Amino acid sequence: MNCRNTNMSRIWLATCLFAALSMTGCWQKMAVQPKVKAQQGNSFFADGRGSRPFEIGVVAQGEDFLQEDGHLYTGKVEGAPTLDSTKPETVAAQYHDTFPAKLTIDEGFLKRGQERYNIYCAVCHGQTGNADGTIVQRGFLRPPAFYPTTIAKGRDGEPNGFAAEHNSRGMNYLGVKGVPLWKVPVGYIYSVITNGYGAMGSYSAQITPADRWAIVAYVRALQYSQSDKARSDLDAAKVAVASPEKPESGKPNTELTASTTPVSARKDGSK
Repeated sequence: MNCRNTNMSRIWLATCLFAALSMTGCWQKMAVQPKVKAQQGNSFFADGRGSRPFEIGVVAQGEDFLQEDGHLYTGKVEGAPTLDSTKPETVAAQYHDTFPAKLTIDEGFLKRGQERYNIYCAVCHGQTGNADGTIVQRGFLRPPAFYPTTIAKGRDGEPNGFAAEHNSRGMNYLGVKGVPLWKVPVGYIYSVITNGYGAMGSYSAQITPADRWAIVAYVRALQYSQSDKARSDLDAAKVAVASPEKPESGKPNTELTASTTPVSARKDGSK
């Protein structure tokens, strides 16, 4: 009986020693090494501050550092009326609804936005902005869709489970309820990309300001592609192609002739 107790004691002692040795192996020495942390005190310096001030005479330079163009770097309106959650008009007034003048919105800009969107945004918002990205399909929080849509099945398989979940959560927090994402100012979308909101983190470190605006432009293109105006414009374009207008001068329309009449490969008319 005594031998049994002795063996158990030895086993227990060995287990404790093994656990103690294992814990020492997990000690992260790099986490406790001496270093200067920003915005913390440090007795090494005479003023007791860890963060060091700029040298006398140093002048900040560069647009990206100064960020004097608030429209470009924040998306917010300088001198906007004071934000009042009881007055919805003051909420939207905080953000620009136009793109910065320094940017040229053209096909190349939209393609750049599409590329950046597919890299950073599609994983949640889906490649078409339908809020069906890969992480949503794996059970994570579903963001609002960028345009009116009805999702056939929700996260738990219920029909139309997220059909009404397209309103801006940030606008709702600021005091304006029921604002869908296709109606928020472009500056608001830029601000969310820059600062993050809710489950979405900030992408200011990964995406440059110009690329953030390119993503905003592409999001607007996605929204427009699903709008009634886009459908009416497309129908009008189809009608124009089906029944082209006759030239006012009575001369043949060479552009239409060139596009509808077979062109011979040789001057003599043979093919």
